[in-house]
Amino acid sequence: MITRKPAGGFTLFETVLAVGLLVLLLSGVWQFYSTCLHVRHTGRERTQQALLARVILNEVAEEIRQAASVNFESGIKAIRGDRRSIQIYSATLPDREVYEIRSVRDGQLPGEHDIRRRQYFLLVDEDEEGPEGEPIVYGLVRWEEKTLNSIAIRASGDDEEALDVKLYAPTVKYLEFRYSDGTSDQWLKRWEGPLAEVIPQAVRITIGFVPDPKAHEDELADESDVFEEDEEELEIPHPDRYTMEVRLPTASSPLGTMFRRGTGSLAG
Repeated sequence: MITRKPAGGFTLFETVLAVGLLVLLLSGVWQFYSTCLHVRHTGRERTQQALLARVILNEVAEEIRQAASVNFESGIKAIRGDRRSIQIYSATLPDREVYEIRSVRDGQLPGEHDIRRRQYFLLVDEDEEGPEGEPIVYGLVRWEEKTLNSIAIRASGDDEEALDVKLYAPTVKYLEFRYSDGTSDQWLKRWEGPLAEVIPQAVRITIGFVPDPKAHEDELADESDVFEEDEEELEIPHPDRYTMEVRLPTASSPLGTMFRRGTGSLAG
């Protein structure tokens, strides 16, 4: 009598178990691969933001360092600003076009001074609201006036070329300035009034790429605290904030700043 051996193979239970283990293994590999891609993308984005922030901070800091320590006419200050904007009068050379050889038939170039007024601020549309009801921020604006003489502007016949206003960094959605008078470790919220008669010892610039809805609220409505320092706050690191402290070589002495702050006049 011939007996046949049972055919070799897997049972249904073994097959289902093997497929289930294979699915678990592949899902684990895919999860690991997806996590690696996410970490790589986040790291690349953070690196690009850090490099862009460094370039922007360096350019703004360089113009702040050029603040001119000269005596302007009444009402003009070398540096003045608050937490959300800054205005700088800086010394610079005229544009290259001024030194180029021109034909007598060419039109007259717009007037230019070796002292220029520059401003940095965020362009915010408070009429339009974002998905969470916050104002829409279009980016960092750089505003430059090439000549302070309105007569020279009218003589050139081209008012637009005398002003250079552009959206300098559309990706910047947060901006803050603080000022140091050199007499304490804390930073001032504004540099106006008697303090603006002198140049601060340092300016701290902070930028970010994520808008802060609370940043555009009127936090300084009470003029009595214009020169008051902030209370000690808990410093919590923010992953989106990039800060640079700029020391000004043309700054007045801390003693002179202290007299300006206390009496409003060095002679007072």
